[in-house]
Amino acid sequence: MILKTEKGYYSLIISGDYGRVGLESLKKLLEVQEIKLAKPQEVEQVTGSKIGSVSLINLGLPTIIDRELYRFPYVYGGTGVPQTTLKISPKDIENLNEVIGYIR
Repeated sequence: MILKTEKGYYSLIISGDYGRVGLESLKKLLEVQEIKLAKPQEVEQVTGSKIGSVSLINLGLPTIIDRELYRFPYVYGGTGVPQTTLKISPKDIENLNEVIGYIR
């Protein structure tokens, strides 16, 4: 997910079983007053990809990771190319992104 705040955009990588994301806890983590999901055109502008194919790796975009991803040896997600899936370890996601925080 791509989030928009008054400080800019953030990537949120969560486990598929996460459920509903608590925006209030993310506000505290990011120290912002307002947070919402980026609009489709904003997602494309920030990532270069359309919704549904956004890459798990977004260089230069501050990223928040769900700690529950680490229970899996590999996770699957977008590559930035439609109909293409990336298989990657959670540790590699962490190493390749600008991680600024964790949830759960």
